[in-house]
This record gives sequence, C-alpha cells and structure tokens, in this order.
Amino acid sequence: MIKKTGAKSRILSLLLENVSVPVHRDRIREVAGVHEPMRTLRTLRQEGWDIKIDRKEGTYTLMSKEKKEGVTREPVSIKIRYKILSRDNHTCRGCGVKASDGIDLHIDHKTPVDLGGTNDEDNLQTLCSKCNLGKKHLFEDQDEKLLRKALRETSAEKRLTVLIEGSPNRFIDITILGIVGRTRDWTRSIRTIREKQGWDIRHEKKDGRDGYTWYKN
Repeated sequence: MIKKTGAKSRILSLLLENVSVPVHRDRIREVAGVHEPMRTLRTLRQEGWDIKIDRKEGTYTLMSKEKKEGVTREPVSIKIRYKILSRDNHTCRGCGVKASDGIDLHIDHKTPVDLGGTNDEDNLQTLCSKCNLGKKHLFEDQDEKLLRKALRETSAEKRLTVLIEGSPNRFIDITILGIVGRTRDWTRSIRTIREKQGWDIRHEKKDGRDGYTWYKN
C-alpha cells in the first residue's frame, strides 16, 4: 500500500529498495502516483543520487545508497521570470502560442541544469507546457555522457563535432544541435564540419522533426 508521502519520497524509497536493480518506468509511475515522474527523477539526480538511465529498456537504476554532492539549482526569481516573458512577448518560443490563448507558459533552461545550464537570461526561454514536456522527453533520449563531453568544448564547431562523431547514423534533433552549438548560426558550423571532415551529414526530417544525420559507412 502506498504511504501518504510525496512522489519524490516514494520514488526514492522504491529505488533504495532495489539498489543496482533496474526499475521500469511503469513501476515508478505506479508508486509515484503521478503520470510523469521523470521531472522528479531528474531532481533526485540533481540532488546527488546516482541514477542510471536505460532509455532503450525504459528503466532507472540507483547505483548506490550513498548520496553524492548534488547540483544546486537556484529558482528563477519572479523578476527574471517577468523579464523573460516580456522579452518573448508572452509567446512560446517553440510553437508560437500565447498566454492570451489560455495556455500555461513556463520558463525553460535551454541547456538543462543537469548539464550545467545556468539562470543567465540568455539560457532562459518561454515555452508552453506541451513544448516544455516534449523537450524534456527529447533530452531523456540523449546520451548524457556524450552531451557533457560535447558541452565542455570551447567552440561551436568543436562541440558539434564531438556530438556528431559520437552519434554515427543517428538522427539528431535541431533542438539538441542548437543547444550544443550555443550560437544562432550553428548550421554554419555543421557545414564547416562537413567540409573539413568529409562527412556525409544530411539535413532531413523524422517524425515531423527537423534534424541532421551523419551517415557513416
């Protein structure tokens, strides 16, 4: 029987009972009592819990009962929130819906906090709840170690080279490429990489999304 505690406490208790044992996301949803517990799992990881994600199998594994030093996430202040909403004209940067359409708007970190994203204004944007959730799911499908490695590089070209080289024959959404590139003209870096490396990098669509794929022979 599920105790009357918060979703985070229930999920952590479940994982602590199954250290080193993969727990399927459906079981986590059941215990958490919420439809989308992934945000809570990200919070636990930020707090220092070593949770391994297997996106292919849909499982989460707590690797140790020992909690490490976590990532401190300062909340976005009301003042900054207002500035970002005003800057973006109270419009979702993803799909273009407005607050006047009766849609909830969120302040999103372009580069997630888990990957070193800050509360600097140039790392914040307005997204509607649907686009915000879609972006979170998109990042859950990425290789976190590869993203961290790419983001440590000092230029857009180097960051994108690391990401593309580590993703042969795999479609990469333009949202991910834009965040890793960190420049408006990151497509120029793609062209430069294509020319320098001689790689077959193609711009294409998949499931209605824009992206690029490096077709490695």
